[in-house]
Amino acid sequence: MLDACGWLFQDSRIPRCGIQPTKLNVDPVKRKVISELFFAPSVLLPIVGGISAGMLSWALDGNGGLTLAAGLGVLGGLGWMMTRIIFQIESITEDAMRFEQEQAL
Repeated sequence: MLDACGWLFQDSRIPRCGIQPTKLNVDPVKRKVISELFFAPSVLLPIVGGISAGMLSWALDGNGGLTLAAGLGVLGGLGWMMTRIIFQIESITEDAMRFEQEQAL
């Protein structure tokens, strides 16, 4: 069985398309990409602000303005997170891989 580069899964992963494999530890790259996507300040601040506004609205017996701010904050943060996942995943992954390769040198 061959993958896109022509590597055989059963052999010692010898490349057949001229690409030299690099020693790159994938776990730190995955961890960095996930932290960049889900724990970026531009994602967390609106969500935490929305949750705080929701809790304050609940404590004040349903203040309409705070309830609206809570919904907008949470939905805005989740929307920005999804936007980053859809449109910026490649650049975030490349940056994380570049960082890991620099750390390996």
